[in-house]
Amino acid sequence: MKTELDDHTRIIHIVERPCWNFYTREITECKNAVDEAKRAKRLASGWFKEPHLFETLKESLFDIANLKFMDIPLGDSEKATKVLAFAWTLYRKRIWTMSKHSSPPDCYANILSIGTDDASKEKRKEVTKKMSTHHKNILTLEKYKNRLESAKELWTSCLFLNMQPVRLLHEYFNRDQYCPESPDGRKLLMGLIVRLPDNKIVEDIHAPLRLATKGNSNDRLSATTIQNVINSSNVIQAREIPHSAHVTQDQVSSWAYFQYSIKNNILYI
Repeated sequence: MKTELDDHTRIIHIVERPCWNFYTREITECKNAVDEAKRAKRLASGWFKEPHLFETLKESLFDIANLKFMDIPLGDSEKATKVLAFAWTLYRKRIWTMSKHSSPPDCYANILSIGTDDASKEKRKEVTKKMSTHHKNILTLEKYKNRLESAKELWTSCLFLNMQPVRLLHEYFNRDQYCPESPDGRKLLMGLIVRLPDNKIVEDIHAPLRLATKGNSNDRLSATTIQNVINSSNVIQAREIPHSAHVTQDQVSSWAYFQYSIKNNILYI
């Protein structure tokens, strides 16, 4: 039992490592909404080239040192089959997750590019042309979904077809003849793409609040205390998000000196 557990742990460690490295990079490098928008633009045209996808198979099946670490013998074996099945299953699931960047609204992220060179303009036109094709196909499928069972099944499988913001996005660009500079279309797309990359920021802000609650006999904190804890947590600043409500020590000192100067009539203007 102990040997089997050790073998299984080694296999999990090697097979899952590329995905954990990918997740770590995402958390440390993609901090705010601007970073998320840049990531969306990159993945919209190349999600299938993400290194961790191939590394999941490479490190599990082709790396000699890792095969020795997992104690995989040459030839057919139960452990070799287990590694192959686990790596392929994880690869399939990651491909399925990443493929969302090929569907609306993520696949339109490059419309938000602000480059003025010919290549950027051409890329935006290419994306809006693809949006036009998507919109026509969606309307055709919607027309036939009540007549053909196959069309109904496809409609049900594509979850984004029933997302009202996506449908409205298509209508905005359609109204403006799929112009990349459509004001309402770009504004709505901005709201769909430029978002916080994860919910870890919420967890990080909640953590000091929970600690502050434990230190008091009353479980309920006042609104002022909650605001003060959040402002002092440094979570928002660490994410490089503009935090206008934050008050620095220098600002407090300046304000205190200002009040002192008024009180003692030594303020010079």
